[in-house]
Amino acid sequence: MVKLTNGQSTTRIQEIKKRHIKSITMNLKMNFDNNNTWNVESENVPNQLYIVKQVNNEICCAMVCSACKICIHTFECSCLDYSIKSIICKHIHFVALNIIESENKLLEDLTSNLFTTHPTQETDADVTVTYWRRVGVVRYRIQDVCDAS
Repeated sequence: MVKLTNGQSTTRIQEIKKRHIKSITMNLKMNFDNNNTWNVESENVPNQLYIVKQVNNEICCAMVCSACKICIHTFECSCLDYSIKSIICKHIHFVALNIIESENKLLEDLTSNLFTTHPTQETDADVTVTYWRRVGVVRYRIQDVCDAS
């Protein structure tokens, strides 16, 4: 059982942070397969792929990567680090960071289009539906952006 202490990181949280930092510097190939599954190439073994699958959309525990906004139950990975240590591995961080980057780019593109084309109520609904279909884990809503302007 993990004991959380006042303001101090547990060993597992420190390990999560180490893997997050490692994932930032990685330059790996990643393919979206289907059903919220990604194939991420191994950093050390040629032609080996790890399967990362999103199994939860919510943060449900205290074992969280605050930068990626995920907990240990958000994704699963086929690598040994995740399987044996039950920790957010570098492959999961890599996928999560790429999702965040894609969401931010998509949000930027859509909001740019919304404000440059002066959408009607009908086109706004179309853009919102398209946005919801293209992104698996959505942290932003187009309507919120429109309301804020």
